[in-house]
Amino acid sequence: MRILVVTSASGGHIFPALSFIEALKKRQPAAQVQLVLPQRSQKLGICFPQVNVKYIAISALRFKPDYQGILAIGRFLKGTAQSVFVLTEYHPDVVIGFGGIESVPMMLFAWIFRVKTFIHEQNVLPGKANKLLSKFVDKVAVSFKETKDALRIAGESIVVTGNPMRMDLGRIEKAKAQEYFGFDKNKITILVMGGSQGSHSLNSAFMNMLRLSRERGRLQIIHLAGAKDLVLIESGYRELGVQAKVFAFLKEMHYAYSASDIVVSRAGATSITEILFFKIPAILIPYPFAKQHQAANAGVLEIKGCAVVVQDQELEIGGLQKAIEWLLRDATKMALMRNSFPESPADSADILAQEVLKGSI
Repeated sequence: MRILVVTSASGGHIFPALSFIEALKKRQPAAQVQLVLPQRSQKLGICFPQVNVKYIAISALRFKPDYQGILAIGRFLKGTAQSVFVLTEYHPDVVIGFGGIESVPMMLFAWIFRVKTFIHEQNVLPGKANKLLSKFVDKVAVSFKETKDALRIAGESIVVTGNPMRMDLGRIEKAKAQEYFGFDKNKITILVMGGSQGSHSLNSAFMNMLRLSRERGRLQIIHLAGAKDLVLIESGYRELGVQAKVFAFLKEMHYAYSASDIVVSRAGATSITEILFFKIPAILIPYPFAKQHQAANAGVLEIKGCAVVVQDQELEIGGLQKAIEWLLRDATKMALMRNSFPESPADSADILAQEVLKGSI
């Protein structure tokens, strides 16, 4: 079996695709899998062990009458031609897309060539690309059952698989995880993360909260600050005398999640999936420029009672401080939140792999 996997240059699309490929290879070791990515994804520095990767020149369209807009259209057309070439050269049995406008030409031409097609949507609200492609492909896989209503697809053409999560993420005993960071088991551990690139506004708001909080002596922090804010955040913790481990990026996230009592995070699909799996009471700050995708993702956890949502515009008026101190002062509330998490399938990647293999026969 020959399978093409195509995504945009976003880590939120690439990581689920990699998890799917790993699960697929376990089920079908003889399968030949080709991952197709935009060239600019090379800047992310993601390693692809044992995965064949082909880069194409495609980029997202930019509908502005300027030089950059013309270049973007040129790259999109070039990438479209390259997509057709990859399809005709590779002769796949199945093509599966994980979202982003860059995946649209590959998926549409696969449909035209009568190749079996699947897409996976990570967010509650589908992106424009997957919303368009859902009208053509053979099957749509979604992470949340709420997405069915947004796509208005019924029957066997849509399936809830969950969001494929990295297979190296597994629960660890809390004491062992805290020991990994050299933490005090009697303090409250907060995990702060602003997405794969970090978030300056979230980083700043959290440090301002600590400066004003009377509770900071009870806290120890794991902070994913991103490369740009790393030095600034490290010096801030030293100045405040708060025990913290600060990282630009942390590969061993299973230790961070397992050690934590509260997570403060943006609401990207990958973060939401991992918070659901590890069942950590969350304070979520949806990224305001993500076309409401993150607001919808955060709303799923808020409705279930396992997260508090703080809007980005509330960061400057103490919204984050109120939310954190509210949780710190009420251990019962934190316990209720932890117990409110639904069971989250750890085998979403395997479920998706089963669906693709089943549908390609």
